Formats: sequence, structure tokens, C-alpha cells
Amino acid sequence: MANSGKGRPSKGPIPGAIGAAVTPLGRQNTLIEDIVAQITTADLMEIDTEVLVGDLDSTDVRNDADSSDRTAPTLSVATGASAATASAIGAVASEAAQQAGFGASGNPNSAGNSGFGAGGNPNAGQGGTGNPNPGGNNPGTGNGTGAGNPNPGGNNPGNGNGNGAGNPNAGGSGNGDGSGGGDGGSDKPAPAPTPPDIPLLNADTVQFKSSYVFNVDDVTVGFDGTTLADRPESLDLSTQVVTKEGVTINPIDSEFGFYVDDFIGAQQKVWDGDFGEGFVGTLPGGDGIAVADARTDTFSTPARLGTWLEGIGGNFVKASTEHYSVMQDILADQAFPGDDTGFYQLDDDLRIVDYKIDANFQPILDTSGRLQQDVLHDFYIKEIVTALEQANADTPLSIDFDRDGTTDAYSAYMDYQDFEGTSRYVAVVDIGNDGTVDVVDGNLNGFGVFGISDILAPNESTILADIAVGSDYSVTLKDDGKLLYRWGNAIKRPNDVRLDAKMDLPDEWKIDSDGDGLLQLYQITAAELVVNHTVTNNPNDQIRPEDFENEAAIGILPDYVEVRDPFDPDNVLWVSTKDVYAGDGTFLQSYLSDTPTSTVVFDLGGNPIGYLNTGPAGEPIGTVLRDFSLIDAADGSTLSQIGALSSDLTGGFTKAWYTTMDREPFQADLTDDGSEYEIGPRWRLQPDKYGQDLPSVTIPQDVSNPPPVTNGQEKYEVGADTTTVLNLLDWSGTSPLTLSAGWMSNNGEVSDNGVNMTDNFDVAYYIKGDMKPVNLYDAELLMEYEEVTINNANTTINGTIFENTLVGKGSNTFDLSGVALDQTDGRSDLIVLGYGAETAEDIGFNEVYDFGLEEDALGLIGFDLNPDNYNIHITQLQTGDGLLVNLDNTEIAMLHDVTGFLTADDFYFA
Repeated sequence: MANSGKGRPSKGPIPGAIGAAVTPLGRQNTLIEDIVAQITTADLMEIDTEVLVGDLDSTDVRNDADSSDRTAPTLSVATGASAATASAIGAVASEAAQQAGFGASGNPNSAGNSGFGAGGNPNAGQGGTGNPNPGGNNPGTGNGTGAGNPNPGGNNPGNGNGNGAGNPNAGGSGNGDGSGGGDGGSDKPAPAPTPPDIPLLNADTVQFKSSYVFNVDDVTVGFDGTTLADRPESLDLSTQVVTKEGVTINPIDSEFGFYVDDFIGAQQKVWDGDFGEGFVGTLPGGDGIAVADARTDTFSTPARLGTWLEGIGGNFVKASTEHYSVMQDILADQAFPGDDTGFYQLDDDLRIVDYKIDANFQPILDTSGRLQQDVLHDFYIKEIVTALEQANADTPLSIDFDRDGTTDAYSAYMDYQDFEGTSRYVAVVDIGNDGTVDVVDGNLNGFGVFGISDILAPNESTILADIAVGSDYSVTLKDDGKLLYRWGNAIKRPNDVRLDAKMDLPDEWKIDSDGDGLLQLYQITAAELVVNHTVTNNPNDQIRPEDFENEAAIGILPDYVEVRDPFDPDNVLWVSTKDVYAGDGTFLQSYLSDTPTSTVVFDLGGNPIGYLNTGPAGEPIGTVLRDFSLIDAADGSTLSQIGALSSDLTGGFTKAWYTTMDREPFQADLTDDGSEYEIGPRWRLQPDKYGQDLPSVTIPQDVSNPPPVTNGQEKYEVGADTTTVLNLLDWSGTSPLTLSAGWMSNNGEVSDNGVNMTDNFDVAYYIKGDMKPVNLYDAELLMEYEEVTINNANTTINGTIFENTLVGKGSNTFDLSGVALDQTDGRSDLIVLGYGAETAEDIGFNEVYDFGLEEDALGLIGFDLNPDNYNIHITQLQTGDGLLVNLDNTEIAMLHDVTGFLTADDFYFA
């Protein structure tokens, strides 16, 4: 199969780790040809004639990497001056002049970037009597008396008179004084100054701080943790590209990209010598680095299997979401899954796509070169779930899995299966009774509830397996366990530039002060990471402290009030109280009106808060963000039966909740006095766009204005200096960074993502799809902490009225009630079992009293557990005394009187 024409063109089969030898020169030539073909005339304006360059030419072409929109040329090619022809310059003069600077009209001293304003540059013109604006749409009438240049460009040249070596500022109306420093001559309003984040901790008085300056050596180039410091040959110093700001950046050869194959999938890259994954260079003075990505690769898929829709003209729109309600609003006329009152309902009766593939997600073809169906191909999810539910059956069964009219024999039973070296007793299905296990309860929920997440493995690379499809859309499982609904015909795989930054931690954290062989434990009471950089144009540029991804940090959410449903007093609604717009331009009106109508709206306390906003015929027209009745409406639907309900359906959230522009995902939601975090911002570098269900939508200054956001109305200016501040304790449950152990765990190992884990603070940065260079300057860690008491084994540990971290060395009794101290029940307690234990047996059996579900947390340190694998090693059993917790088949704790089960949020792992 050849590469997709929408990615990097190929001159033969896709090379892979198990494929034929790669010819680096051939691949580099291919890359060069591809990039050269995309150079726009605007780039030729930015040539640096002083730098000798190889064959690599590049520019910033449109690149629709996830949730981003790129239009402005950014990388300039350092080549000979002969490349800049007069026709090329003339064709782009208007755009170049507008980019030169945007200040107040006619003001020669406004903040233009370079001297083409009123009275502009006396040495950069046509001379004589001046040139009435070449390249502008409406030539001006200015008079130049020296070597004046009436600013080429601008759509509305003005009539100002240059004084001396004058330049009649295109777009201006003032009189220049010949001193230069003009405003660039455009009518475009000045964009708003980018508002930087401000840390809550005072860097001058904080208990601990450490700093880091970004440098080229820390760019990661391999999943084994190899950096440019380890492998300098992965940076091509013979090829130089100069950014608009004059920074020299060089191409990178790394494994963080994909070879793409139309109608097949994506295969992870190897070091192939093409230097096609991105660019990096040191900023002047060594004050950080500039980073730019290579273009995102794209491959075609059959209809419904992709995450993007490609049109005839080659443009892409996003066609995937984690929220079913967002998809259903686009594809169907229904209010919830199973709603049959509309004209068209979605087909939720999904079946499996299952072709034979190898370990690199490549197809295993038959002798005729065709795809081979694997066991589950075209089997329906509903029938497979039914089979898993029969795991306690004593005799072989039969069911028509693919609904072809012929029943298929199978056996369903409980069996021991190996997961990461641990044997677990789980439900399995043997199709055809041939002794081969074909389906395993992969989600390991252990509670007798089966669904699509038990059947599919996480998949973001192939369309040949681990994907379920119906007549309207398909579904895959993401690495974080969420479902992704898709209805496109293409998939994008970005090239990442990754960095592995190390920051100092307190020395006392690394000392065994009492000689018991254990490091002291410290509870972190406040921690912020402050990163200085330029605003990016991609909302997926991740910051990953200790290589954690944090889905709970979501910034400022839409404003709402809770009300009683005027048409169902037993139902609760979250409704909007302001007029705003959705990202697609839909007007989202306030649910409430000040104008009296026939319907009064009451809050949950029974107090009237306004009138129902209605249309001309009396119909409700206000915006509902959450409708609790939708939770029950989806229950019992086909989607519910196959376990494919997304979080919006189980929570009753509407499309408007996810698509309203009345949100700020990259800004912290603070308490009323601004002193504490309610919710921190997303763990991303500050971009100019929302991302997620608002793809390519620029964040505006005023959300009450309809999109698209006009020039000068954007809240964040791409390329402007800014500061991102993360709350490192923001988490849906107990943050893994709550205790010092979580900052130093896995020392000496390499994470699955290629991060070298140390006993310092390890922070990974992923730059994804930013062809426009991003400057990364420096970072600072600010932190407050306090020591935690470590109690001896076989002792009783009592909680208090305050939040507690209670640590025992094994076989301890934990009493959280506060009764022993004549206090009320403690809250938000963290109980660490068997600190220092190396095996489950060493933890001993611990008794825990007054443990609160969704309030307290059970901690295990040193067992390499995380939210993705804990179900493999931890099992839970309801008994007459409470919840019995087992680690690797060893009883470690009894949570007395607890009647539910613990989820990942109820544990602390380090």
C-alpha cells in the first residue's frame, strides 16, 4: 500500500520496524519534494541570505491537526536571494505589510513591528515622488520627497503626507514625521494583549521553588527515553531553517510520528533518517528553545470509520467526539438514544470489525493479497455481551453472533487469565468450542456488568480491528478508557516534538532521617508549575508532570443555575442565564427572561428567579445545559444494553454544555476571593483555541458575539509571550502528587511514553501539530509541604476532625471516626497501607473503620499501580463485615460497613 497523498507521499511500501531497510536519502528527498511544493510566495519575503542551507525548504501550510487551524506563514527558508522574485513579492505585498504591525491608524509611533507606517522607512521605497501603494487595492495619494516608500500593502491606503522621506501610510490618515516606527498600515484592530496566568503562590516567600530553562538536549527522540543529548545525530545540523524572528531551527529524526497507509492505518515511526518529525533550535542568548512540528499525516478510511471528514476540495472538518449527544445532534433527529419520535434515529446496534493484523497493526494478507477476517468479524456487540453474561453456564450454548441465519456454537465460562503476570478469574468466551479463548472480560470490572469496553482494546491506529461500526458511525476505545464516536472518512496522526524536563525537589525528601530504611513522607499542601512560553495554535500541546495526563483539570465551565423543570416538577435542569453562541454559530439564548410570560421558573428552593424565555408561539427557546430526565431516557436503549453510553448520557448533559463558547478551559476557576482553586486549567500550553468539541474555534474576548472571531477580537494572540500556571494538585480523586512519594516513583525506569523517570520532578512536554514555531522559555516549580507521621506496624491510628493522611507500616487498625479524640467524623482522609512493604504479604491485614466512599482514599505505595492497571491486581468482595480488598490475591484490608465498591478515584497510587 502506498502512503496517502494527504500525508507525506511515498515512493514505495511503508518502512517499518520489521520491514525492509530504510534508505535515509530517498526518504529525505521525498520529504523535501513534498515541502518545497507547498512553499507560498509569502515565505519568500522572509529569506535570510546569510545562512547556507541544504535542500530542506519548509513553510507553514494549512494543517488541521486536532482542534487547530493554521493559516499564517511562519517558517522562512534560508536560501539565496534569487529565490525572491519581483512577482512573488508583489503578489504578497498586501499580506506582508499587514503582518508588519498593527497600531492605531495614522500614528507613526504606535506599536508596529517594522518600519512601514506613517512616515515609515526612508530607505525601503521606490524613491522620486513616491509610489502610490503597489499591491494595495486602493492606491493612495501620498507625496514622497526622498527615497520614500508608500507602504506596499493594505486594503485602504490613506492620504497622509510623508514629511521628508515620507511614506503615505496605507490605511493611515495621519501625517508622518519621517521618524519611522509606523503601524503597518492596516485597518485590522490590535489584538487583545494575551492575559497571562498568575500563580497563587508567591515566588518570593514560597517554601520551595526550583527552575528550569528549556534546552535542545532535552528533546526526546525515542520511546526508550533517548534524548538529543544521548543521540545528537537525530538533529540535522546541516539543514537550517530560519523563523520569522530570526531563530535557526534544525530538523529532528524521532520515533514520535507515524507512517500512514490509506484504508489500513498508522504505524509508529523508527529512526529512518528522514528528519521529518519537526524542528528545534536554541533562542538567542540561550533563553529557551523554538519548536515547530512537521505536518500532520493523514490516511483515508471507509465511510464512518474516520475521525475527520475530507471534502472534494481537500478541506477537513472534525468528525469525532467523546460525547454521543454532540454526534447525535449532527447526524440524527433524536433527543436521546432510542428516541423514535423524530424523522431519523441513529443505528446503535454495532458490530465488530476484526481483520487479522500483526503486532505493528499491519494486515496479514492471504495468498491472494486480500484481508483475512478474524474470529469476531461482523459479530454484533449485543450478542457478544450476551455470551459473556452466560459465563456461569454449565453446557455449551449457541447464538447467531453475525445474524446470518445460522447459530454459532460457543462456550462461556469463568477461567484464570494472565494479566501483566497476575492470574485473574474472569469471564471468557470460546467461539466454536475449539478450546481457544476468543473473548475476555477485558475491562476486569468483576461486578458482572459487561459492555463494549470489555470487548474492544484501546485503538487509535488501525481501522482493521478493535472498532465497532453501525450504519451511521463507529466507536473505538481510547487509552484513557473513554469511547470515541466517529463518522468521518480520514484519520490524522500528528508528529510530536517531545521534551523531558527535570526540576529539583527538596533534598529532605530524599533522606532517610531516622535510619529505618524508608524515606520520610511529606504531604504537599500547594503546588504550581509556572511555564513561560508563547501562545500556541494547538490546544493539544500537553504538559505532563511525572508523565500524568489529567482529564479532571478543565478550567472554567459554562455558567448555569439549577431550576425545577417547569413541565416536570420532579426533574432538575441546569440552564443558561446569558445569551451566548455555540462554536458553530448557534445562538444559545438565556433560559430566563425578564419579560413576563405565562410560565414562572423556580430554583430548587422554590424561589421564583425569572420567567421562561419563549418564542412567538409560546414555545420554550432557552438553553438547557443539563437535563436529568435524559439519564433515565437513555436507560434500556440499545446503546445502554451494549455498554456504550458516554459520560454525557449517563450525566444528562446536552450538546450545548460541550459546544457553548461560554467556557475557558485554559483559565483557572478560583474561589470568590481568588485565593484558592476550585478547578485548575487544562494541563496544556496556553493556545488561542478551545479544542475538544469546539474544534478550530478561536477563544474570543466576548462570547456574546457570533463566530467566527474577527481579527482583533481574539482573546489570545498566537506567538505572544504568555505564562501558563498549572495547579499540580488538581485531580478528580486524590492527586498522585499529594505525597512526596508520587513525585519520585518509578525512579530509574522509562515510561511508556519515553519519559526517563528520576527522583527529581520529571515533566514531559508534547508539542503536537504546531507548524508555526512555539517559543518555550523556562519553568518554575512553587511548592508548600509538611511532614507526615509514619506509624509502626501493628498499631492503632486515629483520625481527627481535620483532613488526615494516616500512614502505617503494616497490619494497622485505622479509626477515622474521631471518637477516640471526642471529635466528629474526619473528612477527606488518605490511608496509606503498609508503607515500605515490597509484597502484598508484607502489607499485612489492615482494619479500617468509618471509611467514606467518594470521600476517603486508600493508598498503596511502591507497587507500580495506576488507574489503568489497578483492576488487574486489586479485587474487591462484599462480605457481612464490609468490603474486603485484595492485592494479588492476598487480603490486605477490611473496610468495615462499606457497602459499595472502590473506583480508581478512591485509591492513591505512587
